[in-house]
Amino acid sequence: MSSKKRSLTRVLLISIPLIIVLFLGGRYLVFRQIHSLIHERLTNLRKDGITIRYDEVRFNIWTGSFAVENLAASLGKDSTDQGIVINTPLLVVEGIQLVPFITSKTLTIDDIRIHDPLLSYRAKTKLPGKETNRSFLENIEIKNIRISNAMVFWKDSVGMDTTAILDLQLDIRDLGLRNNQDTLIWKDADLTARNIQLDFPNEYYGCTIKNIHLALNQGLFELDSLLIKPSLPKHAFMKKVNRQTDRIAGLVSTLSLKGFQLSNDTLLRLRAEKLFTNFYLDIFRDKRYPFYKDYFTKLPVHYVQQLPFQFEIDSFLVKDSYVSYEEYPDKGDSSGRVFFDKLNASITGLHNHIDRKPISLYTSAALMGAGDLRAHFIFPTDTTQPYRASGSLKNFQMTRVNDMLGAAAKVKIKSGTMHELKFDFRYNPYRSDGEVELNYADLKIISLRENKKHEQATSFIKTLLLNTFIIKKKMDEDLPDDKKTGTVLFYRDTKRSIFNYWWKSLLSGIKSAYDIDKLEAVAKKKAEKRAEKAKKKG
Repeated sequence: MSSKKRSLTRVLLISIPLIIVLFLGGRYLVFRQIHSLIHERLTNLRKDGITIRYDEVRFNIWTGSFAVENLAASLGKDSTDQGIVINTPLLVVEGIQLVPFITSKTLTIDDIRIHDPLLSYRAKTKLPGKETNRSFLENIEIKNIRISNAMVFWKDSVGMDTTAILDLQLDIRDLGLRNNQDTLIWKDADLTARNIQLDFPNEYYGCTIKNIHLALNQGLFELDSLLIKPSLPKHAFMKKVNRQTDRIAGLVSTLSLKGFQLSNDTLLRLRAEKLFTNFYLDIFRDKRYPFYKDYFTKLPVHYVQQLPFQFEIDSFLVKDSYVSYEEYPDKGDSSGRVFFDKLNASITGLHNHIDRKPISLYTSAALMGAGDLRAHFIFPTDTTQPYRASGSLKNFQMTRVNDMLGAAAKVKIKSGTMHELKFDFRYNPYRSDGEVELNYADLKIISLRENKKHEQATSFIKTLLLNTFIIKKKMDEDLPDDKKTGTVLFYRDTKRSIFNYWWKSLLSGIKSAYDIDKLEAVAKKKAEKRAEKAKKKG
């Protein structure tokens, strides 16, 4: 072997071990520095009432990873005042990048795996502020976070009662924070939650979601298959709740928000290009139970303008949806039902700005699966101005109204075709005013009574009177307008919903077309006189 080769061999034999020693020593020193940085930040968190404990930390300088066993974190001054508690049997961190840490003090991590975490959150707990976030999260970048079998428990303000339970799988990509002058800015993270189960024990509800995807870099939010399922059947649910409320069951098959942007200067703002949804809902209410509500129900614009954030959505679409509403009356032995099939709705320019033009909502549906219902709603951004509702119902077989009336109604429609019903009324938080125009043919109504067997039977005399003197058999275009038009005039029950307001306003116009209110007043006076005579005889 030549002298040059022998010299090269000696250099390699000396340098290779030295490089290995320097490499391992350097990694060891850097990892010591990272460990020291993490320890320093954890110490800062303790000053804000955040305590983190663990049994053991194992570092692997070859792979740039570490594992933490039995990690526990809590927010609170002491064990009796813990608003947030997190426990996980194993936390694995892999792929810690040394170069970014050395050059810019940025902690860059390839992968974090959190196994079977349990999180308990107490209502009204004050979350850490910006300074606390900065003390721990500043200059951290994480490529992938995988959280398996996560369980979250929401508790009441005293931490005794569990109000909600959440179970899910969660994947997060490209999560990080960077410091921009005096502000922490989120990177464009991508989040996917799968197999979500959410239960509300005190409200007797549960729901499942197949998938939620949030991609900040694309401005995209997508929800796939939200199933809303009450934990009790209809009547058992109402008996348990013991008050008037809507029991809602159904499926939101899709909900997507595209092209959205979030900003936060003095106020949180959301802007989006398109909101799209499709749903199938069944709603039930039992009016035999007491109605408790001690607050004023705001109209739509009045409500959204008081939200703590501003939003603006270019286009809002509801496509081919279905809504059914069933109501058990306070007097009667069965419920009535109305449903809207092929429900479509659109808004161009949905927002809660006070200085923009009014919002217009256009809807169409098949009422009871048959009638062609179209409506236009105008919501003024100046809340001192009236709202407006207008539209029409065409080609509707009026016998389908019997399903809406239910067994509590004292009448039944035997025949009739509604060629067109037009409505146009304005309303404010207290009162509605407008007109309803009717155009129908071949209307026949049967008056009902209860026989000795407590069954519904036809009242022949009242039926004759109704069809002869009260109800017009035909209202068509040949009649003068004042003969086929009713006046909308309704004073709102401010505790009821906007849907109740719309329906009662429309109903007031229909009643006016037949002078039903006058007839009811006459019948009431006659009943009072009969009661007074009976009292005198007694």
